[in-house]
Amino acid sequence: MTRVYERLVRRPAAFRHMTGMTHSEFEALYWQAAPLLEEKRLERLNARPRQRAMGGGGQYRNDIRNRLLMGLIWVRIYPIYEVLGFLFDLHKSNVSRNLEPVLEVLHQVLGDEVAWPDEEQRKKKGMDQFLEEFAEVVAIVDATEQPIQRPQDDKTQRRYYSGKKKRHTVKHQIVVTPEGEIIHTGGAAPGSKHDKTMFDESGVGDRLEGDEACMGDKGYQGIQRDCKAVLPHKRPKGGELTEEQKAHNSHLSSVRVVVEHTIGWMKNFRVLAHTYRHPRESHNRAFEIVAGLVNRQIRTRQCSVALA
Repeated sequence: MTRVYERLVRRPAAFRHMTGMTHSEFEALYWQAAPLLEEKRLERLNARPRQRAMGGGGQYRNDIRNRLLMGLIWVRIYPIYEVLGFLFDLHKSNVSRNLEPVLEVLHQVLGDEVAWPDEEQRKKKGMDQFLEEFAEVVAIVDATEQPIQRPQDDKTQRRYYSGKKKRHTVKHQIVVTPEGEIIHTGGAAPGSKHDKTMFDESGVGDRLEGDEACMGDKGYQGIQRDCKAVLPHKRPKGGELTEEQKAHNSHLSSVRVVVEHTIGWMKNFRVLAHTYRHPRESHNRAFEIVAGLVNRQIRTRQCSVALA
């Protein structure tokens, strides 16, 4: 049996760099994930009539901790399967078989980490204190793109070509609280889709209540027709912005940087930073896994600040 976990746990800095979490955070996740991974193993064994007694046949070379570690290293570092196979003493084809149930369970366990806050949570988090002049803002929205391999089909590649990035991308909308915690992800979309279109389709505007507002950049011009929004001033056609409007836009940019910080934190997980090599259909799962991991880190940081 390989001993990657046993070796890595003796090097806390390396453990954090390779997984995105401390050893104690990993253990907390392990105790949530382990029973679900065991359930999946038993489901697989009982999926068809057995010719051997339970426990016969091939066994996992790595125990549950090491398989969970493998999944987190894949999300954090995004190595090719040959590299993961070398680390965990597996053929690359077996890496894929080991990873799939782990990613399914991570997606399941971390799914509840991203949720629109209810009224009690909003008061608890003090969102109404988000700068005196933006007290009505409860959500900040932005979009992020990631390069993908060029689709073979001509029609598909046209849809995924991003004029902004000048390459083929998959695009996600993300909504965060003023503290940077992720409360909504919009699902993977082709790189050509406009930010406002993604916002309209996501239904985020319908979640705002009373005088609550959403903050966005100039790519969201037009959403104010359907919901309350704080947006930068748009330069009039053939005209220029006033100095006051420019100052307002600059201030908005400095305020909404919180969502860019969260996106940057997410891209510390290289599965969302490098060109995505796997099927586009699986990208949404990877994105939501990382969103859940980042929210756990944000809450840990907030707890640490509160206790300091």
